[in-house]
Amino acid sequence: MPASTTDPQLLRPRNAKEATVFLADHRDAVLIAGGTALQLAWTDGPPATLIAVDALPEAQGLRMEDGMLRIGAAMQLETLRTNALVQEQAPLLARACGEIGALGVRNIATLGGNIAWRMGDTLPALLVSGAEAELADGRRLPLAGLLKAGSLPLLLAIHWPMQATDFCFFEKLSHRASFSPSRLTIAGMRNADSLRLAASAAGLPARRLLHCETLLQAGTSPASAALSAAALADLDGDAARGRLLARVLQGVLETGAPHAGAPR
Repeated sequence: MPASTTDPQLLRPRNAKEATVFLADHRDAVLIAGGTALQLAWTDGPPATLIAVDALPEAQGLRMEDGMLRIGAAMQLETLRTNALVQEQAPLLARACGEIGALGVRNIATLGGNIAWRMGDTLPALLVSGAEAELADGRRLPLAGLLKAGSLPLLLAIHWPMQATDFCFFEKLSHRASFSPSRLTIAGMRNADSLRLAASAAGLPARRLLHCETLLQAGTSPASAALSAAALADLDGDAARGRLLARVLQGVLETGAPHAGAPR
């Protein structure tokens, strides 16, 4: 994106409809909420126009809606981590939020921004849950499909399904826990019908681990070579991260996946 040599123009829409109009009128504008992840891409300074979406009323709050937990995209990560409803209904998401940055970062960073970065630590948890994205145009789409789009539209909320699970787990592997970029963040969830696995990392956009899911779906312990090959295929041939993924999944098979409870 072209960088501005002067202070950027900051637009503050009053609602989602006005934000959509601003986006149509300023094709090169960039959406911003907390800005903690967005600033990582500003190697030559910020873009010329920013549209602040952190105060959109449609992107706030938590509530149960149609049997799902609706989570406003502008909610701060620390608010989600400590919220009793999130801890009860979406403990995997609460755990993921607790693994992101320091407290000062979590008090600024938003769920929508972590998703828009495409490599955020919340994404593996969201993907294995089967979460849906609520967009400004009224559509609700599976988040997994939306992430495949070239550019993401204005996101207002995430809908987390209520579902019974046999187990779920969350692992973030990094050099210094939450204070450094993730080498690999992995989440898994299994219920009576399916096993879902997902991963993300710095430099690795979030994705479902479809090869590993297929291999492990039968419930039998695969040979280590087969698991390593599946992990390598899911991570685009990244040998170092493939070994990490295979090691974590092997540990899950051997010990049984712990349920992700309330964050530390």
